[in-house]
Amino acid sequence: MTSETSSVHFGQLNDTNYAESMRMEAVLVRAGLLQMIDVVIDKTGKDATTIVKDIKAAIDARAADKMNEARAEIILRVEDGQLAHYMKSRDPREIWATLERVHHAAGFATNLALCWRFLTMKKTDSQTMQAWIGQVQALAFWLGQAGTDVTNQDKILALTMGLPSSYDSVRRFW
Repeated sequence: MTSETSSVHFGQLNDTNYAESMRMEAVLVRAGLLQMIDVVIDKTGKDATTIVKDIKAAIDARAADKMNEARAEIILRVEDGQLAHYMKSRDPREIWATLERVHHAAGFATNLALCWRFLTMKKTDSQTMQAWIGQVQALAFWLGQAGTDVTNQDKILALTMGLPSSYDSVRRFW
C-alpha cells in the first residue's frame, strides 16, 4: 500500500456502511488501480461483437502485479466478516462485483424503506444547515443508486418538511 492510499482513513467496509465503497473507489483511482476493476474501452463505431472482444482483451491484458495490488487494497479495507464474499478470487473485478452484488441496495422493500426515511427525516436542533442539506443529498443519492428517481422538487420538499418549528417563518411564504 502506498503512503498516498494508506493516508486515506475510513471505516472498513461491512454490511452497514457500503456507502464507503465510493471512498474505496477513490483510493483505487489515486493508486492507479481502478482499471483493474473497471475496464474501459472505446466503443465508438463498434458493433457488439467487437466491443465484447475488446473488453475481453482489456481484461486479459491486465498486469498480474497491479491486479494483486488492487485485490490487496480491497481486502485490507473490508471487515473480517466480508472476507467470505468471494475474497479468495485472484481477480479484483470478481471481488468488487461480488461485494457490490451482496451489498448494493435494490428491490421494492429497499426503495420503500429509503423513500420513507427520505420523506420523514428531520433536522435536529444541533445539526447545522449544511449538515442537514448534506444528509438529504446523501439519502437522495442512495435512492438514485437503488433505482428511484429523485427530483430537485423532491429534495426541496424533504429539506423543508424536515425543518423544525423554529423555521416556520420560512415555510409560511408558500
